Amino acid sequence: MKNIWLESEGDRWFLRNEDCLGKDFDIPLHLLELYSIRPKKALEIGAANGYRLAKIHEQYNAEVTAIEPSEKAVKDGKANYLAVRFIRSTFENCDLEEKFDLVIVNFVFHWIYRESLYKCVYKIDNMLKDGGCLIIGDFGPEYFFKRKYHHLDNADFYTWKMLYSELFTKSGKYLELAKLRFNHDTNKFSPDINTDNMGTTVLLKKKNMFVEL
Repeated sequence: MKNIWLESEGDRWFLRNEDCLGKDFDIPLHLLELYSIRPKKALEIGAANGYRLAKIHEQYNAEVTAIEPSEKAVKDGKANYLAVRFIRSTFENCDLEEKFDLVIVNFVFHWIYRESLYKCVYKIDNMLKDGGCLIIGDFGPEYFFKRKYHHLDNADFYTWKMLYSELFTKSGKYLELAKLRFNHDTNKFSPDINTDNMGTTVLLKKKNMFVEL
């Protein structure tokens, strides 16, 4: 199956956003500091040019790996963030057999092709160590819905909105440590759950949360 992110839209997204990457308040980095999470080995899926991973390396001396489909983003990252290891790929097609104590998926899930969603969930779970943290940022509606991707008017491509953290917490293997919600348009924190709001969640992977009865 062809993937628009690897073919073209990854580069187009990067060119639209490169001037602001790393310049705004960064919620995943804020949550790492707020909850004293000190990663030793971090992976970011859909990492753009790796600016966030570079900060994690700088602050925690962590080994950092970026998976990113955009050729232009990877080229820029390799030139500017030498500590970041880049893998140019979509996540579902990346065969990285390593374990990490931090995995970040920040506003990527809603773009993942639905036929690849559970494959990606499985791979993330398999890559994250027991006791490690998973940070998920995405739209956070209280119901499921999809929208035509407005940057591709002529393509039959949708974004898919749902509470992606529940794909992990409902398994009984993940504990929700924190959640921050903020408005898409104002970028201000908001407790509401609606189509305009987004959320970032920190999950802790537990070895076993089941109680024997």
